[in-house]
Amino acid sequence: MAVKMTYEEQLEADSSVVEEWNRSMRKEIARRARERALVELKDERRKATPYEQALVAALGLWHDVEPGIWYQLDYDLQTYPLYDALAMWLDTDGGLAAVVPEFMAEVAALFLGVDDTKRPSGMDESMRVFTCVDHHAAWPVGVASVVVAGDDATARELLDAALIEEGLQPGTLVPYTLQEINLDQPGARVLQTGEY
Repeated sequence: MAVKMTYEEQLEADSSVVEEWNRSMRKEIARRARERALVELKDERRKATPYEQALVAALGLWHDVEPGIWYQLDYDLQTYPLYDALAMWLDTDGGLAAVVPEFMAEVAALFLGVDDTKRPSGMDESMRVFTCVDHHAAWPVGVASVVVAGDDATARELLDAALIEEGLQPGTLVPYTLQEINLDQPGARVLQTGEY
């Protein structure tokens, strides 16, 4: 005898099936991207450019990755050639693709062209990247934040909310400056030098 499900139970069951299908598709994208990265790294041994590092940071911010993953991304890009780092990240068994598959699918699309996505899902062409190195700090040391927003006012709102969430004073109480990163041209911006 078949068990009847309520509408809510059926909806939840359907959602879990769709979620599992999405997860398997992201794993397949990561697997194909890793294969391409392994081919590329045989010929291309360069490190990531500052522009590429900024793109990874912007994608990570968009996907709200955890601080430990930020540290791993930065360390890998500073230490290894770009395609070595990508091949490590895109390992669906032990790499970052196993932990943050949506983020890694975006990275794969950006660097390896595995699918047609050029910007994070839902991120329209008007999104811009801002940095801030003078907002309130818990201790008298350097700070650095990255904000993705459509305009300066929205960037300030988002940064203020993030500062408050961290227990820091917003820009309305402790003024700060935002600098936009030009994503149309290669470039580098040192956010902190260790001087304070």
